[in-house]
Amino acid sequence: MPILYSDPRIDVPPGVDFLDAEQARAWVSACEVAKPWRDPMRRRFAGLVSALPPGARVLEIGAGPGYLAEIVLHNCPNLESYTLLDFSEHMLELSQKRLAGFKAAR
Repeated sequence: MPILYSDPRIDVPPGVDFLDAEQARAWVSACEVAKPWRDPMRRRFAGLVSALPPGARVLEIGAGPGYLAEIVLHNCPNLESYTLLDFSEHMLELSQKRLAGFKAAR
């Protein structure tokens, strides 16, 4: 099933099944190309998280493939933990691979 992004205002188009590995991976690949505003948004979040005191713990709900976590963990090395929560095992697998080098990632 092709994933189309004809309307950039729709972040997650209807019909994407994130419980299906192929659809989840296709969405991740297409999304980074179709939504260039996400990277500056992630960097802004990282800036906000960097104001937390050393040893802070973060929970990201709906973490997807870990793009936000990667930027936050890269810019905020003093976090005690950064826990990613997502209903899609496939997204969590992608995030585990992406974040393997960060000891705070859970």
